[in-house]
Amino acid sequence: MQTIEEKRVYDERRGASTCLVASETGLVGVRVTGTAVGEFSLLDRRAARDVAVGPSGTDASPDRDLAPGRADGVVVAVATADDVLVGVRPRRLDGGGDASPGTDDAESTALAAALRPTGFGSAVAVDVAAGSVVAASPDGAVRTLAVDDSRSADSQWTTIGETVSPAGGPLDDSGATASRSGEASTARSTADDSPVRAIDTPFVATDRGVWRIQDGGLVDVGLTDVRDVGATGRPLAGTASGLYEAVEDGWRTLLDDPVDAVASGSGTGESDERIYAISGSSLLAIDLDDGSDVPTRRTVVTTDESLVDLVSGDGYVYAVTSTGTVVAAGPDDVRRHTIGVRDPAGIAFVDVTLSP
Repeated sequence: MQTIEEKRVYDERRGASTCLVASETGLVGVRVTGTAVGEFSLLDRRAARDVAVGPSGTDASPDRDLAPGRADGVVVAVATADDVLVGVRPRRLDGGGDASPGTDDAESTALAAALRPTGFGSAVAVDVAAGSVVAASPDGAVRTLAVDDSRSADSQWTTIGETVSPAGGPLDDSGATASRSGEASTARSTADDSPVRAIDTPFVATDRGVWRIQDGGLVDVGLTDVRDVGATGRPLAGTASGLYEAVEDGWRTLLDDPVDAVASGSGTGESDERIYAISGSSLLAIDLDDGSDVPTRRTVVTTDESLVDLVSGDGYVYAVTSTGTVVAAGPDDVRRHTIGVRDPAGIAFVDVTLSP
């Protein structure tokens, strides 16, 4: 049986991209073209709790209501039990302005070498937005780090808010967390106990609801027992009770089943939208056609084990199971690929080619 140290190679194809999988084994890079998985390799051996990818830029802000900076490269952030690792890789462009593919070995080596500690401490969730990294600690504190043009993190974390606490309340003057009734509580210190489940800027998913990064702080915007959030396209939240879309007067129910993870993608028509969701061991596609308020749902695939996380990219959706299998799904094809990692926690899609 193939191990993670071995590399599975396929015929290199135009348009190959990279998925990054965070796991107890470490950070794994997986090359994908549609539903075909090629080389995969261990990029960093430190146990990873979450991974995020986004553009680098100058006018960075963790609030997507503000204008994004210049996207001249890709920022990768990895949450670990000891720190948040951040790496920035430039985008190599050819004369036509398209990303030029490098070799798998060069890209993997370059990414692994680019990851640097930032002094954040233990982290449970990360996101990258407009050249900034947003991360959450086990006790629910949310901070941001600007990534400068020299392609290194400045390691000056700024607190966005600490209202996301184990008890759902603000910190008191002594630094202890207070519940919404004002009673102090003991801060949680492990990933499993953390109130923060996921970040997709400007939204933060917590056990107490969705919080929005706004005006340099955190605002409670409702729901409870939130497992994931999506900020691309329609604002989404997956909870223990269903899938919700943010509307002007609150949240609209799209699905009644428990939802563990969400991602947006393209639908079946030019103006259609599709939402992908994980519910237990099922990967679901929910189409939202223009002019209709009623979503159309179908099951893309059901696996033998639970699905952990998913990401959409290049018209395909990629998910990872609890036993370390990558599921790649397209319009007419679903494939499974075992990559041999322990306790996967997250998956991210690199939509610009890394280069040395």
